[in-house]
Parts: sequence; C-alpha cells; structure tokens
Amino acid sequence: MSKLNYLLATALLFIIASCSSDDESPRTDFDYFPSSLNSSWNYDVTTDGVVSQDVLTISNETGSSFSLQSNPDPANGLMSTILTSGTLTKESGRLLGSGNLNLSFQGLNDFDISINNAPLYDQNAGANQELFSTTGMTTQPVQGYDLNIVYTARTVQQNDVTSLQVNGSNYSDVLYSQLIVNATITSDVQVAGFTTTVPVMNAQDVIVIDNYWVENVGLIKSDVVFTYQLEDFSSLGVNLPIPSTDRIESNQELTAYTIN
Repeated sequence: MSKLNYLLATALLFIIASCSSDDESPRTDFDYFPSSLNSSWNYDVTTDGVVSQDVLTISNETGSSFSLQSNPDPANGLMSTILTSGTLTKESGRLLGSGNLNLSFQGLNDFDISINNAPLYDQNAGANQELFSTTGMTTQPVQGYDLNIVYTARTVQQNDVTSLQVNGSNYSDVLYSQLIVNATITSDVQVAGFTTTVPVMNAQDVIVIDNYWVENVGLIKSDVVFTYQLEDFSSLGVNLPIPSTDRIESNQELTAYTIN
C-alpha cells in the first residue's frame, strides 16, 4: 500500500470510528427519582386555598421498577394520585408510569384514563418534545342525553429550569415536564325531528400539570390547572347539570424528604 493510500485509509477509519462513537454515545441517565425502599416525600397540597398533606413512600422495589403508597389514601394531590396508581420504571433517563389518571366534571361520573409506560420525563428530550400520547372515548348518560367525551392525554418535555425555590429551599438543574389532557364533548340531540350532533364543549386543554424534578431528590413541585368552558346551547332547550365553566388550581410542594 502506498503512503498516500495508507494515510487515506487511516483517515477514513478515524472518521468511521468517530461517527460510530457519536451514534452510540450513552444517554444521560441521572437519578431524578430515587427509588430505594422506604424512601419518602412529604408534600403540602393547596387546592383553591385549602391546604392538606400527602406523604409518598416507596413500598416496593424490583430492579428498575418500583411503586409508591400514599398517606392518606387516596392522596390529596393529583400528581400523588397518578404516581401511586401503578408501577413506575426508570429507563435510559426516563421515568415511565403505568396507572390511571382520573378525570372529573361536576355533574358527571368520574372516569379513568389508563396510561401504560408513559414517560413522565425524559432527560434526553428537547424542549416542547412530546413523549407520549393516548386517545380514548367514553359516553355518559345525563338526564336523557348521551355525552360523548373524546380525550387525549399526553406528556411533554420542556426546557430545564436553572433554579427554582420551593418552600424556602433552592434547587438547581430542574427537569420540567408536563402532563396535558385535551377533551371534547358532543351529544346527539333531537331538533325539529332531526338528530343533530351538538358541540357541548369544543376541544380544549382541561388539565395541565407542570411537574418539576430534581436529581437525587425526586418530584419537588407539581402545579395543576383544571379548567373548561362549555358552549352555549340554551337555544336548543338543552339543560345539563354541569356548570358552564369551572377553574380549579392546585399546587403540590415538597416540604421534606428522606432517601434511604
């Protein structure tokens, strides 16, 4: 082999090795939710000015999967309820959740949205990157009307937060993710002898949960906004036992924690 060919071959091998190294670079996988048995987190949960407490404790740990229990049970905080409703798994920089998200409208029966291996955060995702999405439908009879509720639940990773103060404690390098539920409600109504599909609630984000996670600590803060606005269908003579609009805000903040 000539000296020139040798140099070219060496350069080519170096480029290939560099590309391979880049493609196979390990994912960031810091521990943003310690899962050692009996570790616990205390939270203040404030909902429309009323303060209550949740204590979450690791009740089971098997490999990278674990489960939490709440005191009280059921929990006061919506995110506490989600975290304790099923199994959590840490995998390649992500926290995967399997369980139920409860959705409730005043005047309607509660119903659950099932999630399976939904990333609640991803350390390696970009800002505003969707991590998970699931869509479903449920029908509820209300005073002779069938309300068809179509929903989509999704999780989204957002920009990291440089620093955040929670209950007087300062945290840095905070992961910020969201869980969002969008819903639409329609009903088939008889008008002048014809069946018409009436929009009861146009598509809107009815639940937005902002979650903040810290390495070697876990969930430090969860802000929940539940809101909706129904359409005006009074001209059709339809009267439903549901307030035309509602807004509930809830904040869950870490007050103490023990990592074993």
